[in-house]
Amino acid sequence: REGTILSVSDALSEQGGANSIITWAEGVLERAQKAVDRTPDQLPLLRDAGVVDAGALGLSMFLEGLLWGLRGDPLPDKSHDPGTIDPLWMAETGATLAESSGFCTEFVVDGVGENGTVDKAALTRSMEALGESVLIVGDRLMAHVHLHTTDPEAAFTEGTRFGQVSEEKVDDLAAQQAALQPSAGLARIGIIAVASGAGYIDEFRSLGVSVIVRGGQTMNPSAAAILRAAQGTHAQDVLVLPNNVNIRPAAEQAARLAGEDGPRLHVVGTGSQPEGIAALMARMQNESAEVNAKLMTDAATSLLAGAVTYAARAIDEPIQLLQGQPFAVLESAIVAAAETLDDTLCLLVSKMLTQAPSASLLTLYRGGDVSLGESQVALELIRQAVPEAVEVELVIGGQPHYPWEVSLE
Repeated sequence: REGTILSVSDALSEQGGANSIITWAEGVLERAQKAVDRTPDQLPLLRDAGVVDAGALGLSMFLEGLLWGLRGDPLPDKSHDPGTIDPLWMAETGATLAESSGFCTEFVVDGVGENGTVDKAALTRSMEALGESVLIVGDRLMAHVHLHTTDPEAAFTEGTRFGQVSEEKVDDLAAQQAALQPSAGLARIGIIAVASGAGYIDEFRSLGVSVIVRGGQTMNPSAAAILRAAQGTHAQDVLVLPNNVNIRPAAEQAARLAGEDGPRLHVVGTGSQPEGIAALMARMQNESAEVNAKLMTDAATSLLAGAVTYAARAIDEPIQLLQGQPFAVLESAIVAAAETLDDTLCLLVSKMLTQAPSASLLTLYRGGDVSLGESQVALELIRQAVPEAVEVELVIGGQPHYPWEVSLE
């Protein structure tokens, strides 16, 4: 409709004579800025709110940046003041935000195979079947995917049909809308968590995490990705759960990159996803981000966490392992191995109970490659092996790489 970015686009299509590329660009920008100024006259909603159209202004600013580049001008020291919509006006007129639900989901697909290409047309059709607001940009070798969906995991899985998926990001639209409501202002504290596995992701969201950064073992998100996620919470202070010792440095780097103008990032010392769950359980709603970061880190470090996986190659130290053999890790150290997955899990639990004999709750997080039947067999074996005073819980984690993750508290 008129009064939007389309009005600026129409204005740019007008022909204007020029004897140089810079003169031409100056004319384009002048037409764009005049079109932006006219948007309140074209849309009564904008006039009542006292603002110009955001998309129209965005395109104009983009063109202004191109002109600076052509001239070789430096960026300005200060940005333009975008103004503020009066929240009382919004409340009185009912001009509230459109109701949002689901998750803003983004990822990158890189082509694989002999020709290394991505079928963007087929990829677009598959994403449109899973959600709305689908936007796919890129070339024949790589595509950046954006959509709104209620099932981000399904979108990621579908994306793997077209190539290698990376740079996954999920934002809770309802949480973002709540943070932007006029009466709310900026959220006081936001929470982001690095996670993998549908079960873990659901659990983190239920415990108050507003933005999930896809990542974990062998898939470490960058500091820039963590900072983008923190900014997506629209909060002044953001608690960051890296949930992996290898990701913690990137989280700390993101906190430094935020600077004075960005949100304040508080990195919680979680070295695994079970530690992230324990940390969130310790959060105090009415405490500051600094206090919560300490409380949550203490809860995470007091938890005993282990995992069972398979050896990628044969090794002799610290114990002898054959390629493909199940082995157990406790607090980042290899502690046991056996011929079967169940036997290895039992050895891990035994060592954990020896290290924490007064513990009362053992939680088994089932990986994505473990079937329901296999998990029930393992659960019964563990229940028979532990003392009666220890409660055993089975949780669907869905994590890759580790058939079992175990926590003891």
